[in-house]
Amino acid sequence: MAGLFGLFDYTKEGPGVDPDAPPKGPVAVFFGVLGRKFWKICTISIMYSVFSIPSLVLAFFVSNVLYSSFLPLLTIENMTEVFKGVQLGEGVTPEQLSALFFLIMTLIFTYLITGLGYVVVGPTQAGVTYLLRNYSREEHAFVWSDFVEHARKNLKQSLAVSFLTLLAVVTVPVAIRFYSDSIGNNILRLLLVSFLTIAGVIFTIMLMYIYQMMVTFELTVRQLLKNAFLFSILRLPFNVLAVIGQLFIIGLIPALIMYMLGGLGVFISALYMILFGYGANLLLVNFFVNRQVMRFMIRPMEESQEPVDDYVYAEDDYDVELIPDDREEKDEGTAESGDDAIGLPEPNHSPA
Repeated sequence: MAGLFGLFDYTKEGPGVDPDAPPKGPVAVFFGVLGRKFWKICTISIMYSVFSIPSLVLAFFVSNVLYSSFLPLLTIENMTEVFKGVQLGEGVTPEQLSALFFLIMTLIFTYLITGLGYVVVGPTQAGVTYLLRNYSREEHAFVWSDFVEHARKNLKQSLAVSFLTLLAVVTVPVAIRFYSDSIGNNILRLLLVSFLTIAGVIFTIMLMYIYQMMVTFELTVRQLLKNAFLFSILRLPFNVLAVIGQLFIIGLIPALIMYMLGGLGVFISALYMILFGYGANLLLVNFFVNRQVMRFMIRPMEESQEPVDDYVYAEDDYDVELIPDDREEKDEGTAESGDDAIGLPEPNHSPA
């Protein structure tokens, strides 16, 4: 008898996959991937955090500029006065509580601007994006070798994009603060501040798309920005939901941990982000973006390709070429397969 009383019999066929089972929805598929790849996502999160140390340090200092621009009344002096009227625990002074409050605010902004893709190490972002794009497609990826390969492959473009995003996250809040304080015309001030706020939201959405298109297609930085902008408008309601999901993972959860646990929560929130938060956030982004890219870029590109007799397709990240079909015999004296390869015309990468 195999196994013990019929149990633990690994030679017995399993139930298999029901061909008539209804397809799973995107939420079920996402959590299925998260469950199956949990430890690898944790590994990627740690790897991402280690290689992002320069951007995390920079983001910590940039965060001071951000919350002083968005929340100018939140100064240490003002918060100390507020805490003087609050009953504090034994040995806790208003100055200490005010300092802890500002540390928590700084960390929350740090998690947000790094998790949303504003202050990042570009090659690290590109390499991790490739891994999690493959996981989103339920395809295999070698964590270390594929990460290094695509970080190097997209080195110049990713550095250029990360510089642009850093410039944006510093200048837009400062501009909003400047126009809010210096322009006396209420209507003009409202228009300028509203425009910059909307532009900031659109750019935040664009950042979800840029790195996945970078590792998937051969596009210039200008084309990446254009396509990302088109996606941000085309799928606006769903994009907003995806951003809200990001804010929950990298903003709300760490904030609740620090609020409930105080000083200990600062340490635990950092562990949460390093061990899981960054990886889960990037998986959510790439899972969502992959569905949009497949629908509006890859499938239309594949459908537009006309079949060619005696040839089959070979694809590597949609850098497509035609190769002779090996199923037919070749005449002696024909050219080598490398000479027979015929490049397809460059596909239209526009999502619209």
